[in-house]
Amino acid sequence: MGNKAILIERSDIIAMRHLYLRKIRKYCEEGRKIIYLDETWVNVVHTTSKPWHECNIKCKGPRFIILSAGSDQGFVENARLVYLAKENTGDYHDEIDSSRRFEEWFKSQLLPNIKEDSVVVMDNASYHRIEYPEKRLKIELIKIVDSVRSKYTTYEVDETARRETFPVSLRPQPN
Repeated sequence: MGNKAILIERSDIIAMRHLYLRKIRKYCEEGRKIIYLDETWVNVVHTTSKPWHECNIKCKGPRFIILSAGSDQGFVENARLVYLAKENTGDYHDEIDSSRRFEEWFKSQLLPNIKEDSVVVMDNASYHRIEYPEKRLKIELIKIVDSVRSKYTTYEVDETARRETFPVSLRPQPN
């Protein structure tokens, strides 16, 4: 093969893709509506006569963020959000991350406008997976407890030996 690079997909990614496709097929067989959502941006200097290019600091004019959702039947009515970005540089995902705007759009504009048994498909953008603070606190507390658990864990045999004034010493286990 020489110096040519080979594109090899990871087996875990292949497995996740197959699982996803099986789920989508099952939902379709059940007659459920599949709703895909995504977000993008557009700069006022974009025109149809110019090829698309990655906007960087050189782009002039305001940038708009667009959130929308659709299915094989078209866009979901009343579920489009277009707003002026505060910044015109960097990754537009930062603009969405900076607020709870996505979550609010999802609850107030998308969900009320789709059928109850619909399936919503979205990517893994960080703002699609917002943790609730009270749950995050619980996870943090569990980690703290786990880190000190061994100091406070007692075993019946050890306690029996201590009561009889016999010290117990554990041999180190090989890894």
